Amino acid sequence: MEKNKNAQIKIQETAFVLLAIALLAILIFIFYSKFQVGKLQSEIQTINQETAKSMLEKIAAMPELACSGFGNEQVLCIDKDKASILSKEQGYEKFWQNVARIELVPIYPESPRITIYAGKEGNATYSTFINLCSQKADVWSCAIGKVLISV
Repeated sequence: MEKNKNAQIKIQETAFVLLAIALLAILIFIFYSKFQVGKLQSEIQTINQETAKSMLEKIAAMPELACSGFGNEQVLCIDKDKASILSKEQGYEKFWQNVARIELVPIYPESPRITIYAGKEGNATYSTFINLCSQKADVWSCAIGKVLISV
C-alpha cells in the first residue's frame, strides 16, 4: 500500500511539473505575441506614412490636377478649377483606396477648402505646401496652399 501511495505522489508531482511547464510556455507565447503585434503596428504606421508621402508627390504631379499652359511647366501647381471638377468625379475610388481623405486648403489668400476625396476617417494627416492656381482668361492667379492627406 505504501508503494502505491508513493507512486501516486510521484505521478501527481510529475503532472504538476508538466502543468507548470505548460503554463510557463503559454506565458512566454503570450508575451512574444504581444511583442510581435506591437512590432507589426509600428510597421503598419511606417507603411502608412510612406504611402501618404508618395501620394502627396503623386497628387502634386497628376496631369488631372496640374496647371496646364502656365508657361513654366516645371512649377508644381494645382489648378483649383480642375480640382473642383475632380472632387465631383466618381471614377477615382480605386486610385484613392489607401487614403481616407484628400483636401486642398488655400492658406493665403483664404478661400474655401476643396475636398477631392472623402472616404473614411483617417488616423493621421500629412501635408505639403503647393501653389493653388486658377485661370481667368489668360491670366493665372495663384495662392499658397496645402495638400492634406489623411490615412
